[in-house]
Amino acid sequence: MLLFGSVARGEADRRSDIDCFVLVRTDRATNQRRAHEISQKLVEQRFDGERYKFQVLVESHESAKRQADRLREIVADGVTLYETDTLSEVKTEVLA
Repeated sequence: MLLFGSVARGEADRRSDIDCFVLVRTDRATNQRRAHEISQKLVEQRFDGERYKFQVLVESHESAKRQADRLREIVADGVTLYETDTLSEVKTEVLA
């Protein structure tokens, strides 16, 4: 899991959303729906008295390979929140 975008770059302001990239093993579509449900629940929560929007990008290993150009900046500038062997492989492939 990677944090990316303005928050990861340290450029966020109050209007910024929190962007996350999640790599899943299988069933990208089901996991995308679940991530959307979770992000909607997070929007309803307050953190230090504030509410934030969350954008979650979900890809499988196979779809990430096909999306390498689109993911290059995310992987290069992202902050790793949870590392797996598969995420390490995708980072290497996308940045190659």
